[in-house]
Amino acid sequence: MLVRTFTAEDMPTALQKVKQTLGPDALILSTRTQRKKGLGLLAKPMIEVTAAIESPAMVNPDKTNEEKKTVSRKMAVAAYQAAKSQPAERKQSGSQPVIDPLEVELSQLRQVVAEQNIGGLEQGLEELKAMVQELAETRSQAPQILPAAQRTVVEKVVDSPSSPVAERLCQCGVDAEAAETIARFAASRMSAEQRTDPQRQSRFLRDTIADLVQVSAPVWGAEQQGQRRVALIGPTGVGKTTTIAKLAAAAIAAGSRVALVTIDTFRIAAVEQLKVYGEIMNLPVDVIFRPDQLSPVLEQHRDKDLILIDTAGRSPRDRSRIEELGEFLGGDLGIENWLVLSAHSQEKQLRQVVENFSQVPISSLVFTKLDECESWGILLNLPTRTALPLACLTNGQQVPEDLLLAEPHLVADWVMGSEPQAQKDVV
Repeated sequence: MLVRTFTAEDMPTALQKVKQTLGPDALILSTRTQRKKGLGLLAKPMIEVTAAIESPAMVNPDKTNEEKKTVSRKMAVAAYQAAKSQPAERKQSGSQPVIDPLEVELSQLRQVVAEQNIGGLEQGLEELKAMVQELAETRSQAPQILPAAQRTVVEKVVDSPSSPVAERLCQCGVDAEAAETIARFAASRMSAEQRTDPQRQSRFLRDTIADLVQVSAPVWGAEQQGQRRVALIGPTGVGKTTTIAKLAAAAIAAGSRVALVTIDTFRIAAVEQLKVYGEIMNLPVDVIFRPDQLSPVLEQHRDKDLILIDTAGRSPRDRSRIEELGEFLGGDLGIENWLVLSAHSQEKQLRQVVENFSQVPISSLVFTKLDECESWGILLNLPTRTALPLACLTNGQQVPEDLLLAEPHLVADWVMGSEPQAQKDVV
C-alpha cells in the first residue's frame, strides 16, 4: 500500500493533488487544518490530506471498486497491527531486511493513526475552531464547483450523520458552512446514545458552541483590578445610550464607582437623555466637545472604577465621521471601544459595519435587540468571522433589567434557540 500526505491551501487543491498522484481510487485516511508555526491566527491555514492506494502489483483487475476499497482498508489495518507487534527493522530468516518501501509505508501509517488519537477532545476542538475560522475568512468567495471525480473523493470525507445536525444548526441561524463543520465534528465525537437522544445531542452542541465563543472580561466585580474605560460606538439607532445606562446601573449595583461621559454633541436629546440617567443614578455626566478635552476629564475621574463614554451614531459609509470618532478615542487613553450592533439586522450589513468601524479600532462586540429576533445564529457567526469577543447583550428596553453579560454557555443557549430565562437579568 502506498501512503502519501498532501498539503494545499484549500480542500479542492489538495484533492486534485491526491487524484493526480494516486489516481481516482485513492482512499482518504485523514484530513486536518494546520497553521504555520510562529504566526498564530495570522498564519494562513493549510489543509493536510493523508491518502493511500494499493500498489499497482497488488491490484486485481477482476475486482470491483468496492472490493478494492475493502482490500485497502483490510491491508491498512493489518499493516498497522503488524507494525505494533513487531520491531521497526524486521529481519527475514536469511538476516536480510524487509523491503524498505514497506517499512516506510508502515511508518507513515503509524504516524497517521497516532495523529488521529493524540490530544483527544481538546485537540479536536482546536481543529474545529481553526476550520470555522477558515470558513469565515473564505465565506465571501464564490463556491467552487468540483468535477464528478473530485466530488466522489469529497463524499468519502463528509460523515453522513452530520446532515440532520447541520440542518438543525442552520435553522438556528448558524452559517451553513460553519454548521456543516460543527456537525461533522459532532458526528465524530458523539456517542450512539447522544446521536439518538435529542436532549443529549442538544447538550453536546451547546458545549461545542460554548467552546467556540470568546467573551471579554466583565467591567465590574470582585476580580476587577484598575479602572476600566469603555466607549460605546456604532451606527445610529442601535441603543448605545440606553445600553450605557444599563451598564452603569448594573455596575453600581455591584458596588463600582461610575462616571458618565458623552461626546455625542450632534443630538441635544442624546446629551439630555444621558443627563437624566445620571441624575436618577446620582452619577457625574461630562460633555466633551473636542478631542483635547477628553484626557483631563478622564484624569478628573481617576478615583472611579468605571468610566462609560457615549458617542454619536455614525453611518458605516461615512468614513470621515468615523475617522473623527477615532480622533477622540485613539491614542494612549486606555479606552476599550465596544461596537454596538442590532442583532436583527442582516448579517451582510453587520459585516460591513464591523469592517468600516475597525479603523477606530474595535475591542469587543455588543448585540442589542435580541428580543426582536427569531433566531440568534449571528451571536456565533459574526464573532467567529471577526475574531472579536462578545462583551454583553441586551434583550429589551428596560433599564437596568434587560442586560446580559456575555458568558459562553449563555450565548450557546441563545444560538440554540432557547432564551435563558433563568439568567435573563444581571441585576
